[in-house]
Amino acid sequence: MLEPRTSRRDEGTGTVMVRAMAVATAGAMTGAVSRARAGWLRTVGASLGAALLLAMAGASADVRAQAAVDVPIQAFVFQPAAIVVPSGTTVTWTNVDPVDHTVTDVNHAWDSGLFGEGVAWSMTFTEPGTYTYYCIPHPMMIGTVEVQ
Repeated sequence: MLEPRTSRRDEGTGTVMVRAMAVATAGAMTGAVSRARAGWLRTVGASLGAALLLAMAGASADVRAQAAVDVPIQAFVFQPAAIVVPSGTTVTWTNVDPVDHTVTDVNHAWDSGLFGEGVAWSMTFTEPGTYTYYCIPHPMMIGTVEVQ
């Protein structure tokens, strides 16, 4: 049973009982808020840690030791969007989206044409340089191949 914080009791109106219940409810709510805040802080901390790890990993994938590189097209993104490869590497883009995409050089030096879900298109890069490409129907999709 809850004990009121005052020694005065008004039996007719129940004021003491209401006051005691309010104190107990406020205490329970404070504990719930503290637990929720701690859970939120753990979530934010984990998210920041993941973001730092991704930033330390760098924005591009360095695939120098490979002669072939796969770049899936998924969720309207070239994954990864930036790659570094040695000269002579064949890059293969595979569309896993349910819509057609292209892999098109920004200077229109090469173009895959539209290709659908489950279809792949490849190109071998023999000249050093940075090649920027995009998807014609979805121009916000941009990627780069840096050939060393």
